[in-house]
Amino acid sequence: MNSSRLIVATLILSVIGFIIFQLIDEQKLNYYNVNSNLQLVRLHEDFAKNKKVQASLLINNSKIKFINFWASWCGVCATERAVLVELWRALPKNKVEFLSVATSDTEADLKSSGKVKDNIYPLYFDFTEGLQRSMSVSALPQSFLLGVDNSVLLHIKGPVNSVKLKTILDMINQ
Repeated sequence: MNSSRLIVATLILSVIGFIIFQLIDEQKLNYYNVNSNLQLVRLHEDFAKNKKVQASLLINNSKIKFINFWASWCGVCATERAVLVELWRALPKNKVEFLSVATSDTEADLKSSGKVKDNIYPLYFDFTEGLQRSMSVSALPQSFLLGVDNSVLLHIKGPVNSVKLKTILDMINQ
């Protein structure tokens, strides 16, 4: 009898521990506060005009944030460019911060890829991969829609397509 009570108690404690772990892990994944020392490079088609900016000023503000991670070598990333241009044009700029962040890349590859030239939306280079790591981005492309409190409203693994574009715009315009 005592062994069955011990088994039941162990099972109950295991379930409670699992639930607590899931809640803690979910909170970690569903809210981002970017380190104030983390820097990105604001890309310009004339690379001599590139300048470093603090990521925290772009992300820890009172706007909704759309953050897209990509790389010059990523073929799938290139397929979403037209949709991102459409999204950029449709976004209320006073309400949404748009960050297209190149990561897992080199400045030389970015230059030679031609993806910075003639781009209409803001491009940044995560040269230390710090933002990529802090947001647990392990595959490209990935996009996040963060609320004004940096809570994750939407996490897209893979390219943004027209269906996901509509979802993003609907969520922003709620």
